[in-house]
Order: sequence, then C-alpha cells, then structure tokens
Amino acid sequence: MDIMFHEFLGLAPIKLFSEWSTNPKIAWMAELLYEHIDNLELYPGLQAEDYMPLGPWQELDLWWVHNDKGNPGRHDSAGAWRSLCAERVCVVAANLTSWGIQDCACNPDIGTFGVELPKLLFHHLPWHCSRNGIYGLFPFFTPAAVKENLTNLKLDLLNYNLEQPKPKPIPIVINTISAIRYVFSDYNIYK
Repeated sequence: MDIMFHEFLGLAPIKLFSEWSTNPKIAWMAELLYEHIDNLELYPGLQAEDYMPLGPWQELDLWWVHNDKGNPGRHDSAGAWRSLCAERVCVVAANLTSWGIQDCACNPDIGTFGVELPKLLFHHLPWHCSRNGIYGLFPFFTPAAVKENLTNLKLDLLNYNLEQPKPKPIPIVINTISAIRYVFSDYNIYK
C-alpha cells in the first residue's frame, strides 16, 4: 500500500526495504513482518520512512527541500501526504467560502516560511500562542535553536516574540440583557 501511494504521488519507486529505511534494524524488522516491499502498509510506511536530512537553509522549514535553482519541492511521501488534501481534493471555490480559500492558502509571510502547523495552533489555541511568538511559529525547536537559525538566515529577531507564552485570560461571556446593562453601567470597572 505504501509503495502504491508513492507511485500515486509521482515519487521514485522503492524496490527494497533498505531503500525505504536506511536504519538496518527497521528495514530488517519490516522485511520479516511484510516479506515483500509491496506488502508494506501505508501508515507504518509513512511513520518509519526516512526523511531527507535538513540542509543549511532548511533548519526551520521541515516539509520542503530546495533544488539547485532554489525552487521548493516535496521530498518524501509523508511530506507529500501532508499537502495532498489541500492541493488536490478539498480546496476549490465550490466547497469553501472566500475566507476558507484564503485560510487554506499557504502564506510564507507569517514568519514560518509557509509551514502550516502554526496556523493550526493559532486557530485552536488562540489564548496560548502569540502570532509572532517563536513557541507557536516553530513548536518543534528549542528557543536557542530558533534564535540561532533566524540569525543564520539574517532575519531580524525584533520581528519575533522570544518570550515564553503565558495564557491570556479567557473572556467571560455575558448573554443576558440584565448582565449587559450591568456591565455597561460601570465603565470604570469593565474596560
């Protein structure tokens, strides 16, 4: 199943378990379990597949590699799978509002070089992540590594919030007329 998925995505075919995983123990165990590379299941295949090592320009850009002309391209089936739905299936004007189309669009200007995980964190943890905080923008990296990589990329650290996030208080919802009148009657307390 994993090999058919590779072919479906137009990636290089894998003929041997040693091509799928360069870790000899993983390749050997998978070969004992599945006997032939064509029998490899999709989920274990994606989980244990080798990733391309990060180059000097990629420390903060996990899902893309850049070819010699500087153009980005996906490097493995797991990376391709992460983008498959957004590129081929769901994101069409007939299925989404204009806000939905823009929300699904890759935005390299948010400070994460087009990676989508921060957008997911911002949507689902709005009280815990600041929009320019390195903890939300680069969640899998230590602050020291982020600072070093941003400096190596000659990016201005002043554009990023380097402080550890503190949860903001969750707003209290008032939904009765009497509560709304009470709050509006004392502006000095409820600013």
